[in-house]
Amino acid sequence: MRVKRTYAFTVDFEQEEDGRWGVDIPAVPVCAASGFTKEEALENLQDLTQGYFEMLVECGDPLPDGIDSSEIPPGTEVMLNSETVTIVI
Repeated sequence: MRVKRTYAFTVDFEQEEDGRWGVDIPAVPVCAASGFTKEEALENLQDLTQGYFEMLVECGDPLPDGIDSSEIPPGTEVMLNSETVTIVI
Protein backbone atom coordinates (compact mmCIF):
# COMPACT_ATOMS: atom_id res chain seq x y z
CA MET A 1 0.00 0.00 0.00
CA ARG A 2 1.32 3.43 -0.96
CA VAL A 3 1.61 6.02 1.79
CA LYS A 4 0.04 9.34 0.84
CA ARG A 5 2.24 12.41 1.05
CA THR A 6 1.38 16.08 1.14
CA TYR A 7 3.33 18.63 -0.89
CA ALA A 8 3.07 22.43 -0.81
CA PHE A 9 4.24 24.74 -3.58
CA THR A 10 4.73 28.48 -3.61
CA VAL A 11 2.95 30.17 -6.52
CA ASP A 12 3.49 33.33 -8.55
CA PHE A 13 0.60 35.56 -9.62
CA GLU A 14 0.50 38.00 -12.52
CA GLN A 15 -2.41 40.20 -13.50
CA GLU A 16 -3.06 40.41 -17.24
CA GLU A 17 -4.01 43.62 -19.08
CA ASP A 18 -7.62 42.43 -19.33
CA GLY A 19 -7.84 42.06 -15.54
CA ARG A 20 -7.62 38.27 -15.39
CA TRP A 21 -5.05 36.62 -13.14
CA GLY A 22 -2.43 34.11 -14.20
CA VAL A 23 -0.77 31.84 -11.66
CA ASP A 24 2.01 29.29 -11.93
CA ILE A 25 4.22 27.09 -9.78
CA PRO A 26 7.92 27.86 -10.40
CA ALA A 27 8.92 24.38 -9.11
CA VAL A 28 6.51 22.70 -11.58
CA PRO A 29 6.74 24.66 -14.87
CA VAL A 30 4.06 22.57 -16.61
CA CYS A 31 1.40 23.73 -14.12
CA ALA A 32 -0.13 27.15 -14.83
CA ALA A 33 -3.71 28.43 -14.81
CA SER A 34 -5.77 31.61 -14.99
CA GLY A 35 -9.01 33.03 -13.66
CA PHE A 36 -11.06 36.20 -13.37
CA THR A 37 -9.97 36.54 -9.71
CA LYS A 38 -6.88 35.45 -7.81
CA GLU A 39 -9.00 32.93 -5.93
CA GLU A 40 -10.40 31.42 -9.14
CA ALA A 41 -6.93 31.21 -10.69
CA LEU A 42 -5.55 29.51 -7.58
CA GLU A 43 -8.46 27.05 -7.46
CA ASN A 44 -7.93 26.19 -11.15
CA LEU A 45 -4.21 25.68 -10.51
CA GLN A 46 -4.94 23.51 -7.47
CA ASP A 47 -7.18 21.21 -9.56
CA LEU A 48 -4.71 21.06 -12.44
CA THR A 49 -1.73 20.30 -10.22
CA GLN A 50 -3.57 17.61 -8.25
CA GLY A 51 -4.60 15.89 -11.49
CA TYR A 52 -1.11 16.15 -12.96
CA PHE A 53 0.55 14.55 -9.95
CA GLU A 54 -2.10 11.81 -9.70
CA MET A 55 -1.48 10.98 -13.37
CA LEU A 56 2.29 10.77 -12.78
CA VAL A 57 1.77 8.37 -9.86
CA GLU A 58 -0.76 6.21 -11.76
CA CYS A 59 1.61 5.89 -14.72
CA GLY A 60 4.58 5.11 -12.47
CA ASP A 61 6.43 8.19 -13.66
CA PRO A 62 8.78 10.04 -11.31
CA LEU A 63 7.81 13.36 -9.78
CA PRO A 64 9.60 16.39 -11.26
CA ASP A 65 13.14 17.03 -10.01
CA GLY A 66 13.36 18.75 -6.64
CA ILE A 67 9.81 17.92 -5.55
CA ASP A 68 10.82 15.69 -2.64
CA SER A 69 12.48 18.67 -0.96
CA SER A 70 9.01 20.24 -0.61
CA GLU A 71 7.49 17.21 1.14
CA ILE A 72 5.64 18.02 4.35
CA PRO A 73 6.17 15.45 7.13
CA PRO A 74 3.10 13.35 8.05
CA GLY A 75 0.98 14.91 10.78
CA THR A 76 1.99 18.47 9.90
CA GLU A 77 -0.97 20.84 9.68
CA VAL A 78 -1.09 22.48 6.27
CA MET A 79 -2.25 26.09 6.17
CA LEU A 80 -3.75 26.97 2.80
CA ASN A 81 -3.39 30.55 1.65
CA SER A 82 -3.30 32.60 -1.52
CA GLU A 83 0.44 31.99 -1.92
CA THR A 84 0.42 28.17 -1.81
CA VAL A 85 -0.95 25.15 -3.68
CA THR A 86 -1.13 21.94 -1.65
CA ILE A 87 -1.63 18.46 -3.07
CA VAL A 88 -1.91 15.01 -1.53
CA ILE A 89 -0.77 11.97 -3.48
